[in-house]
Amino acid sequence: MGEKKQHVSRKAARRPASAGPRPPTPAAHLAEIAPLPDGPDIAGLLRGLRAQSGLSLNEVAEASGLSASFLSAVERSQSDISVQRLARVAAVYNHDLGSLLGYSQRRTTPRAVPQKDRIRVERGEGIDYEALRISGSGLTLFVSTFSPRTKYTSPLTHAGFDVCYVVQGEIVLEFDGVDYTLKTGDCFTWPGSYPHLIRNDSSKRARVVAVTTEIIY
Repeated sequence: MGEKKQHVSRKAARRPASAGPRPPTPAAHLAEIAPLPDGPDIAGLLRGLRAQSGLSLNEVAEASGLSASFLSAVERSQSDISVQRLARVAAVYNHDLGSLLGYSQRRTTPRAVPQKDRIRVERGEGIDYEALRISGSGLTLFVSTFSPRTKYTSPLTHAGFDVCYVVQGEIVLEFDGVDYTLKTGDCFTWPGSYPHLIRNDSSKRARVVAVTTEIIY
């Protein structure tokens, strides 16, 4: 008699009870430690941009080549929008997709400015001056506190422009040889290509926050 062939089951072998639970898949493991964000609120974003621009749905539709009814549905969260169509709407508001969605820094969540990007700069006796480089944006944030009757040791000149807000006290901006007095709550802008410095002529402490559209330090 011929040999009896052994039957081999094609079903996967069962795991013995003593083997314990199955290890999580890589995707499941990642989901446990870093839940995926819901994503940006496209509907609210587009509603806000249209309100700021003063454009009607019909005007946005005509400029983007999309229908007003479709855009209305997107703004009411009743329809999704493809990346290609969103790019066309973004262009109406002078944005690309990156700036529209706030992804220029390649991040979708808030983050603290790391210590390496917070730089203390010597600007003069009695002045506390910190520059914070905002990675990926091309912006620098400055926080300066002036003791009474202090000033920068030398004028600054740089590319870009400055936006300065006086948080506390009163300061004097020397800009291209002309003095401008700024008080609490004032906000001034100026091109950085002209010589400028800040001084505190008063008997009280002053504090300013400024943004420069260049990475200076």
